[in-house]
Amino acid sequence: MPAEPEGGSQVQLKQQAEAFIAAVLHELDVEGREPDAWEALDLAYALTLIEGGMPLAAIHYGRRAITPVTERGDDLWMMIDDFPSAVQLAGWLAQVKEMPAMS
Repeated sequence: MPAEPEGGSQVQLKQQAEAFIAAVLHELDVEGREPDAWEALDLAYALTLIEGGMPLAAIHYGRRAITPVTERGDDLWMMIDDFPSAVQLAGWLAQVKEMPAMS
């Protein structure tokens, strides 16, 4: 499980959110699998939240992405068949890391 955020400035929170998402992507890589729809969409939303200057909300969605299948609340995510791959998410994360933190 990725480390919990420590707080700090917007720059530090952005870096923590990026590190959290990177850790989730790393775990998927270690497991040798692509994210399922639930994971991919939550990670994509987390990246959008970082872009929008909301790193704490991004960490929340990063945490939500790693919810065990047996604990997920609704089954609608299983019907989605068009979602980003791990490579696409990693590429997006690289772009987000180049963006300045919003104040």
